[in-house]
Amino acid sequence: MLQIPFLSLCILLFSTTSLSAQNSPEQIADSFFVAYKNLGPSQAVDYLFSTNNYSSEKTKGIENIKDQFTEFSPSFGKYTGYELISSKNVGKDFVILTYIVKHDRLPLFFRLTFYKPSDKWKIQDFIFNTQMDKVLDK
Repeated sequence: MLQIPFLSLCILLFSTTSLSAQNSPEQIADSFFVAYKNLGPSQAVDYLFSTNNYSSEKTKGIENIKDQFTEFSPSFGKYTGYELISSKNVGKDFVILTYIVKHDRLPLFFRLTFYKPSDKWKIQDFIFNTQMDKVLDK
């Protein structure tokens, strides 16, 4: 009986780690939210930054994001879903996606910025906040 959940977790981990070469920013974001729901924010952030080979240079910043999630996540309440609220293309190789991330107690707003320097999209920047205007104005 324990093998079924373990097998499901292995399949999920394999699918999220192999998704770093997705075709579009939206697909990467969707995979991020699957990981957010099933594995938690910390592992979802790890997945998101795994799309960028240079993220190892930003280890301190990534750990800071994960620490903030760990510290504040109890105050968000249960995760209930997400919705794209804004999509902005700057040319054909730079995309900014803004999402409302629904929780029982309060919403979060995520801004994911993607860049495609050659043939693969990668995360360039990730911002989250509880105030929509602070995410949309940046």
